[in-house]
Amino acid sequence: MAASLRIAITGASGFIGRWLDRRLTEVGHQTICISRRLGHDICDYNSLNVGRFDVLIHLAAMTFVPNSVDQNREFFHTNMVGTLNALELCRENDAPIVYASSYVYGPPERLPIDESHRVGPWNPYAASKLQGEELCRSFSQLFSLPARILRPFNVYGPGQKSDFLIPTIVNGIRAGHVELQTPHPKRDFVHVVDVVEAMRFAAEQTWQGVEVYNVASGTSHSVQAIVELAQAVAQSEATVAYSNLDRQFQVMDVVADTTLIRERLNWQPTVSLAMGLNSILAVDESASRPDWDSIPIHRRAA
Repeated sequence: MAASLRIAITGASGFIGRWLDRRLTEVGHQTICISRRLGHDICDYNSLNVGRFDVLIHLAAMTFVPNSVDQNREFFHTNMVGTLNALELCRENDAPIVYASSYVYGPPERLPIDESHRVGPWNPYAASKLQGEELCRSFSQLFSLPARILRPFNVYGPGQKSDFLIPTIVNGIRAGHVELQTPHPKRDFVHVVDVVEAMRFAAEQTWQGVEVYNVASGTSHSVQAIVELAQAVAQSEATVAYSNLDRQFQVMDVVADTTLIRERLNWQPTVSLAMGLNSILAVDESASRPDWDSIPIHRRAA
């Protein structure tokens, strides 16, 4: 166990933030939660007077890719100004930042995708995240601020908003009928439990300069395969219908190379897709806060 730290979390009331807050507290760290629910506005620096901290994990962002086209101004403003404010908080506290970026590679030139792969602003959301990465590099160069950039691929798990793919599938199975666009695209899905551990490891281990890591399972599953596996896990005979409409900025296959984070941070994914789907199906939908102990996944030691 690393020494106890004061860890600030932006977006602490969001999907990943709630799990992260719970895990960090569980292993003995003190968390400083920054969220709209607590009266903070990541785009208003004057609302972010939260006291001293040792490291900041920056999650606050607009994240739903399909909305980023019609709401591109809001996405750029929130994700870039929010990151600038988070970095300034770190500069004032002389503290490093762990920045939650995203999949920023666009249509892959090779598989699996490692961190040296070309990046590109293939949709407004990814473009805003890449700008955040550049802000991290600028603050590191100008102010010697250490920054770890994590690039989670497709995160899923209990508590995720219903408009994302896996909650849509699970909710459809519960209702007896699943409606989706296309069965073909393949994605690298990583469970929120594993993402949280990557963020914890990144925050606990000291470093200098800028480091970039993929956070993913290292395996790829098609939409159809996920539906079939979810049906098997749920022992469901729900019907499935596809409209066969391709989403704008669609990428057909994605799988990550996670060698770097395994070797440098000693992190590896532990939750299989079947385990992860079971964790969602087993959760009490009426619960206001996801519970680490309630999901049927082996808990790792701190």
